[in-house]
Amino acid sequence: MFTDSRIEQAKRSYRPGEVIFRQGDDGATMILILSGSVKILKDGIVIARRGPGEFIGEMALVEDTPRFATVVAQTDCDISECSREWFLEVIKEDPTFALGLMKDLSHKLRESDSQRIRELEENNEHLQIKNKELSLANDFLGQLIEQSPAAIIITDKQGEVRRANPAATKVFAVSTGDHWKSLPSYFPNSNPIQSLWNSLQPSWVGETKASVDGNIRTLYLSVSRLHSYDSESSYLFICEDISELIELNEQIIKLERFATEGEISSGIAHDIKNYLAILKGNFDLMHFKFDDEFKTKHKNQIAAMDKGFQEIENFVENLMGSRGDEGTFAEVNLSEMIRVIVRFLAPQERFHHIKIARVVDPSFPTQLRLNERQIQQVLLNLLMNAAEALNALTDKPDKEISVELRMDETNHRPQLIIADNGPGIPVELRAELFNKRFTTKERGHGIGLITVKKIVEQHQGTIRVESSPDAGTKFVITFSG
Repeated sequence: MFTDSRIEQAKRSYRPGEVIFRQGDDGATMILILSGSVKILKDGIVIARRGPGEFIGEMALVEDTPRFATVVAQTDCDISECSREWFLEVIKEDPTFALGLMKDLSHKLRESDSQRIRELEENNEHLQIKNKELSLANDFLGQLIEQSPAAIIITDKQGEVRRANPAATKVFAVSTGDHWKSLPSYFPNSNPIQSLWNSLQPSWVGETKASVDGNIRTLYLSVSRLHSYDSESSYLFICEDISELIELNEQIIKLERFATEGEISSGIAHDIKNYLAILKGNFDLMHFKFDDEFKTKHKNQIAAMDKGFQEIENFVENLMGSRGDEGTFAEVNLSEMIRVIVRFLAPQERFHHIKIARVVDPSFPTQLRLNERQIQQVLLNLLMNAAEALNALTDKPDKEISVELRMDETNHRPQLIIADNGPGIPVELRAELFNKRFTTKERGHGIGLITVKKIVEQHQGTIRVESSPDAGTKFVITFSG
């Protein structure tokens, strides 16, 4: 077939790597491969190889189109470049050659169509898989946003809310179905979007004040610019109301200051009680030496002195007992209070290497009528005592404190249980736990558990302890319901 003299006249030789023609070149000739092999590249990717007896660029014989791909010699090869005029003459002179060429072209087209169909089917299947994965990822992301304890809000560039999760509606007190105000309007002192622009950073993080229902709340806020395919800019807000954490921090400082003051006060009170006992004893003895006439004549002075002794004794008892009955009783979510307190305490050094577990019985009431500040004091006191007991065990690897809310199986009253797996309390000391000035700490003042017991009793509740050496300690508080 390739003995035509015109083919021999158009013969050219190429070394490996030499370009025969490039993608995009004008195409008006067909290339016959006489010997060797070539590779065909589309956009730099090898898509086919051809050898002796095969041809390439045949589409140039029927239409004027640029070269579809680049052809490079893979080995030493000889090719012949045949023009459209030559092809038409050959068809007239050698129909057999023309028929063979048409069959080969038809075969290539069928191969190309089949390959395209296979690629389309594979791409379609791959696209369906990716769409399913994308749908699952979007659903999962949506669930994460909806169930996140942090407030998540997406706004446009003006701060108008496009999407907000339930936690966000809670933080900003937006009822279901209500229309959100422009988000920057919740921040009276600064516009978070403007703060992001001023920082020249992709995100801004910090504490800020927000006005919610007329109350100023402290938020820990993160603002990030989101990039999308459209020209509209949007912003992602992630925030958490840390007002209660700040209040708890102030209460911790107050408690620790109170502990220091209490230690000094209890020492002074102890000395006063000693002097008072001597004075009161001598005063009582004087009653036996006074005759009736003297007692009658000076009964007002004697009564005043007796009352004075009683007032001093009461004052001393107050120095050694609980101070501060601040706060009022209201409906309180005890589970949420515990969550906030545990989150606040966990990063503190004394709670490092201690796992704090929270367990809430589904039947436990959502709301209890409590004095919130006093119950916070109880929780802080018992949790810090448990941490100190565990930290005394330097060689214990699995230190743990559990805080449990459950219903008493006997009388169905709400119970708060704080337990640790620390060293426990010896039997002989357990009976003295709630006595005045009981402490096992070297520098302790012994008023912590007195305060706890007093607060529990003010709630018409009871507190008991279960403990033994090496078995940990459990405080069980039962509320009145």
